[in-house]
Amino acid sequence: MSTRRALSAAIAAQEQAVEDADKRLAERLAAAASRMRGSRSPLRSVGLSLTSLAAAWVFLRAGRSLVARVGTGANRLSLLLNATLPLLVPVIGARAAALLAALAAAPAKISAPQPAVARLIDLTCYAGTWYEIGRIASRNDQLSDDVTATYVAERAGLRVIDRRRRADGRVDVAQGRARVIDPVSQAKLKITFAPALLRWLPIFWTDYWILDVTPDYGRALVGTPDRRSLRILAREASIPASDYHSMLLHAAAQGYDTVHMRMTAHHCLA
Repeated sequence: MSTRRALSAAIAAQEQAVEDADKRLAERLAAAASRMRGSRSPLRSVGLSLTSLAAAWVFLRAGRSLVARVGTGANRLSLLLNATLPLLVPVIGARAAALLAALAAAPAKISAPQPAVARLIDLTCYAGTWYEIGRIASRNDQLSDDVTATYVAERAGLRVIDRRRRADGRVDVAQGRARVIDPVSQAKLKITFAPALLRWLPIFWTDYWILDVTPDYGRALVGTPDRRSLRILAREASIPASDYHSMLLHAAAQGYDTVHMRMTAHHCLA
């Protein structure tokens, strides 16, 4: 009961905060409209219009986020719109106010929680050669077999050597770097295969998260937080089907679409 009362008190406090903010915004918008009507400067009028529009838009989006957290439904947002938009009409015009109302009524974007990573990774144990057992392949990903990744532990992360055999038989070798971005777990890294001259640009670095690893560092599950990429790695070229499906279940529990997982064939890559 004490927990329920505390939650009710928290919700009531949030509602009061929204009401107070509503009143302050209404007062500021009314003052801005009054100043604009008394001003003869076109630049001043434009400045007031842009300032009022920006302030209202930021507040409305913040109000939507607050409503979503508190869970009071659409009544609070409706009250906020009804209180502020009529005051905006003389400042920004009827059309702009209508557009603002439509934008504010758009569903708020709710981001899924990020996948959990392994609690603690020893990069020295993680180093060595891994065989890619399967991966989620994107539409632009060229299918290839005999895929391996060799990691060499360094002070700031890992040196990476990727090898893969294309359909025409050619073997591609790519060398890169992986740097640790979470020094506590060492399970979150950024990886790049760009030339050294371009590695200072963030766009050439992608996420490399170690989602799970077995205690003997014989199996690993690696993915990206956006869940578009997923790889199952092992120290040998093949693993028992039970191990493979167990890792698929772990990835599915983390929100990855394992339906698109493709197994990687290994033939003759030395």
